Amino acid sequence: MLQITQPGWAVLYGTGSRLLHAIATWPTPEPLLLCDRTVEGLKAQMREAETTALLHRWALTFTSATIGRF
Repeated sequence: MLQITQPGWAVLYGTGSRLLHAIATWPTPEPLLLCDRTVEGLKAQMREAETTALLHRWALTFTSATIGRF
């Protein structure tokens, strides 16, 4: 269910590790793999990673748009 409600992520369960794993399927500068024992914990990490990526992308766009305007 988590994979259905969180587009942009592949979600797996490790039977040996007993951890939930989320792998970002959207473009990232380096592979993004998150792990947690609970669904709630993994969802929180996924939201944080998405927010960080959006802020980083915005900062790059804003910086490149303002270079040379001064």
